[in-house]
Amino acid sequence: MKKLVELAIKYPWRVLIIISLLTAIAGYFAIGVPVQDDIMKTLPEHDPQVTLFNNIGKRFGGTDYFLVVMEGDNLFNRSSLEKLKAITGKLESLPELNRVESLTNVEDIKASHGELDISKFMEHIPDNEQALDKLKQDAISNKLYVGNLISPNGKALAILCQLKRDVNSEALVNTIDTIIQPYKGPENIYLIGVPVDNDIISKAIHSDLGKLLPLAILLNIIIMFILFRNFFSVVLRLTPALIAIVLTVGAMGITHTPFTMLSVGMPTLLIALGSIYSIHIMTRYYQLLEHTKNNENALRSMIKELGMPMLFIGLITSIGFFANISSTIIQVKQAGIFAGIGILFSMLVSVTLVPALLTIRHKGKEEELVNKKSSFNHFLEELSVWVQKHNYIILVVGIGLAVLAIARIKTINTETDITKFFKADSVVRKTSDKAVKNFGGVFVLQILVHGDINSPAVMNTMAKLEDELGTINGVRYPFSVADLIEKMNEVMHDNNHAYHTVPDTKNAIAQYLLLYSMSDQNLLNTLVTPDSKEAIIQARIGKFGFHEIEGIVSQIEQKIQPLQSKDIHFTLSGSPMLIITINKHLIENQETSLYLSIIAVFLLLSIVFRSLIGGLITLIPLLIKVSYNYGIMELFHIPLNVATGLIASMTIGVGVDYIIHFVMGFRERFKEGSSHSIDAAMKEATVITGRSILNSAIVLVGDFSVLTFSSFLPMIYFGILSASMVIYSSIVSITLFPALLQIAHKHLKWLKK
Repeated sequence: MKKLVELAIKYPWRVLIIISLLTAIAGYFAIGVPVQDDIMKTLPEHDPQVTLFNNIGKRFGGTDYFLVVMEGDNLFNRSSLEKLKAITGKLESLPELNRVESLTNVEDIKASHGELDISKFMEHIPDNEQALDKLKQDAISNKLYVGNLISPNGKALAILCQLKRDVNSEALVNTIDTIIQPYKGPENIYLIGVPVDNDIISKAIHSDLGKLLPLAILLNIIIMFILFRNFFSVVLRLTPALIAIVLTVGAMGITHTPFTMLSVGMPTLLIALGSIYSIHIMTRYYQLLEHTKNNENALRSMIKELGMPMLFIGLITSIGFFANISSTIIQVKQAGIFAGIGILFSMLVSVTLVPALLTIRHKGKEEELVNKKSSFNHFLEELSVWVQKHNYIILVVGIGLAVLAIARIKTINTETDITKFFKADSVVRKTSDKAVKNFGGVFVLQILVHGDINSPAVMNTMAKLEDELGTINGVRYPFSVADLIEKMNEVMHDNNHAYHTVPDTKNAIAQYLLLYSMSDQNLLNTLVTPDSKEAIIQARIGKFGFHEIEGIVSQIEQKIQPLQSKDIHFTLSGSPMLIITINKHLIENQETSLYLSIIAVFLLLSIVFRSLIGGLITLIPLLIKVSYNYGIMELFHIPLNVATGLIASMTIGVGVDYIIHFVMGFRERFKEGSSHSIDAAMKEATVITGRSILNSAIVLVGDFSVLTFSSFLPMIYFGILSASMVIYSSIVSITLFPALLQIAHKHLKWLKK
């Protein structure tokens, strides 16, 4: 590190040119980095639930559905139904859709002259109110339609759209928006479903990318100008972070890594964390310049003192993020990797570009740049004296609060509900509530049935399971091929409801399926495989929270258990199962990444201080900070999700920054011998490093607060927690940690090494 900085001081223009070229190349690759909007693609392809979900999509024509909904007090009038028919016709022409179904084109099962007649439910749109009212009652009373194509109260009609596999849902949703736009009013027409939510997520990611970074830069400039009162100094502190962002996004472009809901805040994160290094460098540089009155001497002294700490701080902070490489949640893994890479870029650019520019800019101007002694130093001196007088109380209170926080960790809620990633007044939340009210929800549970589907015993078991599903709160409108068979059997017996059952013979079932396939093969292909060895039972889930969905799935599993036999087997799949899987991975990954971070940081701290005891002692305040983080989450009911799960790793990284700077500053003074007592060394270290710590903390809090303007609640929570983490990290670093060192210094020989 020292040699690298020496080269920057010796050849400043060459360093500037090299960094500029690398930034330009990275900028080229940074243009056009894609956006990944599908939260369901956060799991790896080899996960069993993902594999099952994809296989069902292949065998049954797709797993993604959405609804085009028409809402109004009286929809059964000619004008509204004409609109429904027109929109349905235009959607049917879209090649991206595998199935389009509404009351205007859906097949109805009837009997004509003793023969099965499968023809359109609505052959034509009636002209008189009496016929329209009958049409409405027929639709509401039909189990095959209610909850799928019409709401129970008849005030919402839906066009069910099934996407083909590997379709660009964002482009498709935009196309459909264009189609329905001319038909809006007086009816309310809108889209609901996971593909629609993904489109909203995509637009929100683009929005956040466009507003968060500029806002963070502006706020960073304002705060640093207030702190340092020198525009060049502000630019110099900010530039390494901006370059690191370009290099990092360029790396994403080279590796074809998309922006996600989680990584959308990464540029803002790097503005905050990336500026720490230049803030420490510049703060200490001006302190030394005040004494040496010589630019080059100040630079060399600064690097001698901060060179190795900066290297290890960069490594340890990045390790905190790299620990998420163990995550099985793809978005978390990608965010951790590139945040870690960005931290390393920030550190390397700071220790080369800043000395190079200071050499070019300040040569021969040393006298103009000397800082006047700040009254803030007096505050830090008084703080150090107060800490020394109350060190035991501070330590007991700090550890006591940590213990209380640890005791509440298990009560922290986990959340993977997509709708709760958005604010309460968002379109997603509002339409999701309507989806539950009118159509049972947006999440589709799929139960894969293995067996001889044409067997009456198997078909009856499917029908029985559907009846059992209907008794579970939160499960709505179960549907399968068994419903078609029962309906056909009833119709063929003069609509006698007593025959709304599965036929007694395998041959009768096979004949019904053959007859139906002649009219609506597409629907049949979404319910049963051609060889009749597998079928799908679908149901809507009207709950969104992980714990609610987990409870529903548990009840379903209890219903399934007594129905399984050697002839029939059920397997749960669908978006609710993916949500449960994501949540389980989230909890497991949080623990794994935290343990990896702690172990790696302990080893590096031991290397930095050349002492296992030193590594352990400096690790204690870091663990206290992590526990505070979880305590705040529990206190303010902030859930653990894909974004807040990164906080623990970042807490360790930022905490290490402050701790190492303080230890190095303290040790430099303490090891000088009799000229420095423990009290004097502590006071000087607090003044020298405390100002740098608090300056960076103020900047970080401002930068992280920008994330509260995000479109996503997880990112807002991340910003709140990050700002809180910085506040208590800085307080712990200049109060609790000095108290710990003062109490234990007699037993810490490593402090004098």
